[in-house]
Amino acid sequence: MQDEVSCFITYPTRRLRRFLTDYGSHPEAEARGRVATLAQTFGIKEFQFYDWFATYSKPTNGSSWPDPFMGERRIYLKTILTYIDEIHRQGGRAWAYVQAVGAEEENLADRSAGIYELIDSHGKRYKHPPEAPRPKFWTYFLNTAWADRMTRIWGPTVKKEPASTVFTGTHSGK
Repeated sequence: MQDEVSCFITYPTRRLRRFLTDYGSHPEAEARGRVATLAQTFGIKEFQFYDWFATYSKPTNGSSWPDPFMGERRIYLKTILTYIDEIHRQGGRAWAYVQAVGAEEENLADRSAGIYELIDSHGKRYKHPPEAPRPKFWTYFLNTAWADRMTRIWGPTVKKEPASTVFTGTHSGK
């Protein structure tokens, strides 16, 4: 199991949460078994889906897509939906990780819309990773206008029907 999840403790509830990171093409019984083992054996009830999305600006892309950061592994929508369904069956909650300040597009800044580039302490545009010639994503100032944009993009996918395949909500990283 160590290859597919990593662990951290959340406070103040001290509930053990796991990151799901393996969204490969797994038989349904295997995918359900992974979740059931984490829930029943280890008491995990909170599951964060880390880097589950197609790009930093697009939640999904058909039935499968390369991982958004390294592009080295395939992500399968069917596996994600199976995990979410089994998490709900086990009485758990499924959290969609979203990069709060990141987007694939370099030129989204729009002063009239209240969207601003994130600038570092040297006055340079911040990208991630900072030293990369071609960043994985560009960053923007986290404010109400940016949050509204992110909600329009990610909300419909995170809260789609049927209810058994709905994420509980999002966990935004920055």
